Amino acid sequence: MPQPGIDRNILKDQPSILRINDLHLHLLKESKRIEILSGVSFRIRKGEVFGLAGESGCGKSLTALSIMGLQPKNMITAGEIFFRKDSDSGVDLLKLSDEELRKIRGRDMGMVFQEPMTSLNPVFTIGRQIGEVFQIHQGLSYREAKQKAVELLRSVMIPEPEKRIDDFPHQFSGGMRQRVMIAMAVACSPRLLIADEPTTALDVTIQAEIIDLLQEIREKEGMAILFISHDLKLISEIADRVAIMYAGRIVEEAPAEALFGSPMHPYTQGLLDSLPVSRGKPLKPIPGTVPPPDALPRGCVFGPRCRLKTADCEASEPSLTQVGKDHLVRCIRAEEGAI
Repeated sequence: MPQPGIDRNILKDQPSILRINDLHLHLLKESKRIEILSGVSFRIRKGEVFGLAGESGCGKSLTALSIMGLQPKNMITAGEIFFRKDSDSGVDLLKLSDEELRKIRGRDMGMVFQEPMTSLNPVFTIGRQIGEVFQIHQGLSYREAKQKAVELLRSVMIPEPEKRIDDFPHQFSGGMRQRVMIAMAVACSPRLLIADEPTTALDVTIQAEIIDLLQEIREKEGMAILFISHDLKLISEIADRVAIMYAGRIVEEAPAEALFGSPMHPYTQGLLDSLPVSRGKPLKPIPGTVPPPDALPRGCVFGPRCRLKTADCEASEPSLTQVGKDHLVRCIRAEEGAI
């Protein structure tokens, strides 16, 4: 569960930093429009860690890229993504020009990608790449930006930052490269940090260090974090609220304690049951795979893999409905109290 020190009641009263309303994402393929994201809606409050979880291919990363305006060119978006930069009512990111988005990215919103080796430029030093953020968004000179970069590396626990500032990405370990990516993402103290699978391919010890670092930055800077992962254990350790995504849809959303303590959607329950509990105890994997977006089943998209499926599940796709306090579920059986 989330680490102590954050008052959940205070978070409930905080204004929304990000509010996504009915987000749709379509892939343009030849003469077809294939829906990748369908009616995604959620909000993230100031200072909150919002976890977005689900299997690979569920649409988590594309949701993050849509927020940043970095979705592939052959995809079109519809809906609303309101981002509050300061005390204003927010701006719809989907209505901004590329130039307007570039001014927000890095300064007001930062993103940590899951593969730092492909995100960092291998031919430039770490110092140049971090310093460029300060030069672009704060107008600092090269010397001033380099000094700020040293201070930033020190803040993310890079040893001997004065020396490492002139090293290239390949001279850093995987965990250190991810720390560099986090340093770049928080350089300008953004209001929202998007962390997309930030611990992929790292061993468990380094994973724990990255989670602790994100928590420390969150508490120090007061920034909100959208934490994306297929690892529910990691999500449970850092998130205040969690949304579970399946086939481009949110199927369950609740405070972390409620979702992990009393999951209401069969998919969420299946994900939790598939986690290793103890040595020697067999896993309980969910049968089947996530359907491709151009071949979704009738009715409930999770139906073919669901242990509770009935004929009614094929009639129409259920809506995301409130079941209990602060708990949203996309399942007709949940509404019946059958789960």
